[in-house]
Amino acid sequence: MDDDPSNSRSSGRDAKQGRWEAAGCVSVLGIDPVDFLQGYLTCDLTRLNTDDVLPMSLCNLKGRVIVSGWVRARADGSVDLIVHRSLTQRLVDVLTPYARFSRCELSIGSAPVCLTEEATPGIAGHFHLTTEEAVLSLDLSEAMNVALIEHGFAWITEPTSEKFLPQVLDLHNKGAVDFDKGCYLGQEIVARAQFRGKVKRGLVPFSYSGPAPSPGTETEDGQIVIAVTAAEQFSPGKGIAVG
Repeated sequence: MDDDPSNSRSSGRDAKQGRWEAAGCVSVLGIDPVDFLQGYLTCDLTRLNTDDVLPMSLCNLKGRVIVSGWVRARADGSVDLIVHRSLTQRLVDVLTPYARFSRCELSIGSAPVCLTEEATPGIAGHFHLTTEEAVLSLDLSEAMNVALIEHGFAWITEPTSEKFLPQVLDLHNKGAVDFDKGCYLGQEIVARAQFRGKVKRGLVPFSYSGPAPSPGTETEDGQIVIAVTAAEQFSPGKGIAVG
């Protein structure tokens, strides 16, 4: 992973680097975390190399997305799952019973998730996870929300957890779902919806004025997934919802 600030998207200024307060990290350690997670996440982890980052989701047995986010392989053999901070404990609770059979364990990281802005495509378009461990003064959470909306990536939070199929959230078009990899939690329902054309709802962009509506709020545009307050990037405010 290249963290060289010279790779900034913007010429004439330093690349943004800072903490992602809204994100949490769940680390998976053990005999073979990649093999363990291959049977539970919707992405194909055989594509994952050291320091690679892949979009992913974890579904319940009904095929509804519990968490969405990214999976990263570490050089020490462990795997990080980057999800919304409100869902880290839920993720641990869901996977721990299965992890015991694979001699793996999960732990919630205490250090902040850190990001670097780069020119090459990455998380939500142009941010990358960085190995920076220091507590950085710049909070990039709002910038990441902007990037997620621009990229159309449905980052699930507690109010929207276990509500939608991956296809409703367009995660299959973001590389988070592999339909050839074999079994995972909810796979049969997700595959049936894909190949029988059962998905009738989807993500819709919307704009608004005033305070940003909270995730999970029902509006005339649908159920809110992400929204950002009107700022330099967005005037008026914009977001994505399931409609």
